[in-house]
Amino acid sequence: RDKGERAAQLAKDSVLDALQRSMAPDVPTALSQAVQYAAQVVYNETSKYPGTSTTLVVAVIQEGKQLFVANVGDSRIYLCRNKKITQLTLDHIFANMMAIEGVMSWEAAQQNPRAHVVMRALGPSPAVEADLGFYVNTMDPEKAAARGIRGIPLQTGDSVLVCSDGLIKDGPDGLPYIREDEIWQVVSAQEGDKAARSLVSFALGRDANDNVSVALLQTEDPNRKTVAKKQNPKRAAFIAGGAIGAVALILLGIMAIFFTQQADSQQAIAEQTREVEVALTTTAVAATAQAQEQNAANLVAANNATATAQAKANASNVQQRETEIAQTATAQAQQIDLRSTQDAQELICLRPENYGLTFLNGVSDPILQPAPP
Repeated sequence: RDKGERAAQLAKDSVLDALQRSMAPDVPTALSQAVQYAAQVVYNETSKYPGTSTTLVVAVIQEGKQLFVANVGDSRIYLCRNKKITQLTLDHIFANMMAIEGVMSWEAAQQNPRAHVVMRALGPSPAVEADLGFYVNTMDPEKAAARGIRGIPLQTGDSVLVCSDGLIKDGPDGLPYIREDEIWQVVSAQEGDKAARSLVSFALGRDANDNVSVALLQTEDPNRKTVAKKQNPKRAAFIAGGAIGAVALILLGIMAIFFTQQADSQQAIAEQTREVEVALTTTAVAATAQAQEQNAANLVAANNATATAQAKANASNVQQRETEIAQTATAQAQQIDLRSTQDAQELICLRPENYGLTFLNGVSDPILQPAPP
C-alpha cells in the first residue's frame, strides 16, 4: 500500500509541477507533456520496487469556461448536466483496448477473463501516452482526441465529477453502488466537501469492495444550497488508493472543491487482488501477442477453407454441366427417333397401294389392312 501511495503522490506532484512550469501553447499540449513527465518520474522511482504503479486522471478548467481532461487507467471523469451523468473518459482495460485495436470483437473481449484488467498506468514504463479524448457516443480514439483538443464548454450549474472506479462499480447483486439519479440528486443540491462526502457515503454505505475516491468541480449555480469556496487552483488535488496500487486524481480550476475518503475497511480485499493486478503489463503484452497470433492463424484457416470450398464448388459446377449436356443430347436423340417414327407412319397413310379390303368370316364390313396409324 505504501509503495502505491508513493507512486500516486509522485504522479500528482509531478503533474502539478510540470503544469506550473509549462510553456506549452495550449492546455492539451501542456497536459500531454505533464503526464509524460510524471510517467518518467514514477518509473524512475518504482523501478526500485517492481510491480508498483498508479493510474492518473486530470481535469483542467481553462478560464472557468473550457474543460480539458487527461487519463491513464480506469478512473473516470463525468460531466453532470441537466439531470444527465455523462462519462467523458475511456477505461483503459483489456476489453476496451482489444476491441478498439481490432484484436477481438466487442463480445469476445467482454467475455474474456482479463476483461477488466488495467492495461495503461504510470510505473511499468517510462513512456505513457495520455488519453485526452472525450468518448461521448463514440469509441473511436481519433474522433475522441479531436474533441479533446477543442475541449468542452461548461455551462452554469455543471459539475465535473472525477472518481476512482470504486465509486461506479457494480455490487455483487449486479447493481451500481451509487445510481446516476443519486449522483444528480447530490451534485444539484450540494457543493464541494459536502457533495463529495455524500457521494462517498452512498458507496461505502452499500459495502463497496474497493477504495472510493471522489473529486468534484462545479460552476456556480444559485439553485444549490451552498456557495462554492474558492481555492488556489494549483492546490486542488488529492491522492487516494486505487485498483492497481494507487490512483492520483487531480482537479485544476478557478472553482475547485475536493474530498477523498478511502475504504480502509475493505483494504484486505484490495490487497488480495493486488498481486494479480500489478502484473498487468506482462499479462497484457502476452495476451495481445497470443490474440494476434490466434487471429493470424484464424485468417489462414479461413483462407484455406475458402479456397477448398471454391475448388469443390468449381468441380461440382463442371460435373453438373457435363450431366446437363448429356441429358440434352439424350433428349435430342429421343426427339429425332420419335420424329422419324411419325414420318414413317405418315408415309404409310399417304400411299393408297398400302391399303386393301379384307372380308372376315363372310362379313361384308370391310376392315382396312393394315390399320391406319
